[in-house]
Amino acid sequence: MLKPELIGGRWNNMHFLLYGTDFYRSKKQLDKFVVEFKARRDPQGYNTVIMEGADATLEDILGQCMTAPFLGEKRLVAVKHISDNKDETVLDALYEKLKEGSLPEYVVLVFWEEQDFDKKTHPLFGALTKEKYSQVFSPLSEEKLTEWVRAQAEVEGVRFDRSAALLLVEVVGADLGHLDLEIQKLIAWAKSGGKKIITKEDIHTFVPLAFDDEVFHFIDALFQGNTKHALRLLYDQRASGAVEQEVFGALLWQMRTLLEIKDFTARNSRASSADCSRELGMHPYVIKKASAFLPRVSMKFLCTLHEYLLRVDRDIKTGARFAPFAFDELVFDITQIIQRQTPKVLP
Repeated sequence: MLKPELIGGRWNNMHFLLYGTDFYRSKKQLDKFVVEFKARRDPQGYNTVIMEGADATLEDILGQCMTAPFLGEKRLVAVKHISDNKDETVLDALYEKLKEGSLPEYVVLVFWEEQDFDKKTHPLFGALTKEKYSQVFSPLSEEKLTEWVRAQAEVEGVRFDRSAALLLVEVVGADLGHLDLEIQKLIAWAKSGGKKIITKEDIHTFVPLAFDDEVFHFIDALFQGNTKHALRLLYDQRASGAVEQEVFGALLWQMRTLLEIKDFTARNSRASSADCSRELGMHPYVIKKASAFLPRVSMKFLCTLHEYLLRVDRDIKTGARFAPFAFDELVFDITQIIQRQTPKVLP
């Protein structure tokens, strides 16, 4: 939140930093700051400057700071990515200027960065992080992300059911830009139909990965040999109106995905989840879910299961098996095979 005194106060010798790895929120805060400054102090936009600091010279930055306000009392200069500037003399001179307090009282100097700063960085950033109005934007916890999702919707007059907000966070992850995009899509759909509450079922319908999430739960139940739970998940899909061939297609696709991830991790034992996501072109959420149960199964078992699914798929398409019965039989076959295995990693 912007402090009231930032907008309506004297703004004397003000300089601060908006920074952190959650650059989506920090950028939103910068945008909000600029909008409110213009609304209160600079409606014509004559005294608001946003500049790229990576390639700026000291003369560029100081020139903007030293320019007197035109038809106004204050001037806002926002400098982005100054930490990427390769000229150390620029950072040194800015640090000295701010330490001396030698910039004009009419200038409000805001630095915006997409990172955190540790003790090894230039003293300019150490000083700025201690300023009264500097703000750090760290990644939100799952609980805070869920609250953020619900708050975004409430502003638009729509409410997220808590389980729906949690599912959306689980599926999309902590990328606030992507989350906001999905939220706006769901809000637009809800408003078009006069719907006030977004439910978990809505997430399944409009967020593709949410359907995949249910398939992951189904596979997890199979790999645990939990016949009862796997059947219940299958029946839930039927009750929700999902076409069984679509469910089977998703199951087959997920099995191929698991094979790819298992193969990659076997060949790259030191690779991180991010490496796996990048190399395979898969969503980090998919890697995260797969990592939860892949250690319990071997490559040989996954290949055997994939071949089994292909046979079932062929039988359904040729009419040799009736889809509902084939699915029920599939659950019993796989879970019984797993129940008979004693090793922790299935052969």
